[in-house]
Amino acid sequence: MHLWLALALPGFGRLTAQREAVDRGIVAHAWPLGVPTSIDGGSFAYLGLRPVTPDRQWVEFGAYTHGPDAETIARQMIRPIQSWDHTSLRARIQAHPAGTPDVQLPEDLILDKRHTRAVISWP
Repeated sequence: MHLWLALALPGFGRLTAQREAVDRGIVAHAWPLGVPTSIDGGSFAYLGLRPVTPDRQWVEFGAYTHGPDAETIARQMIRPIQSWDHTSLRARIQAHPAGTPDVQLPEDLILDKRHTRAVISWP
């Protein structure tokens, strides 16, 4: 889902917490690679999980938000979370040399980098 959100969200980034913040009880835990986050102006939303069964075996994804436009940015994050639930979990990533003409690439999402053109699709 992290790749899916990175491609879908404007202002995508990762929210991280320092170990001392966890030790002091400011945050519950810290994910070493960060949590997918979307930032828009003075508001931000980050991916969250909440248990949906008493034994905590089942969880659902959602968004925690902060800021003056929290409701708007929550909707921006929830849309790709819901659409991800209805797609394949097998992303296909192809790398082509930078400068490869568009007509030679599949009509999927293309990310242009300095040395490559990455083509990402979900079959």
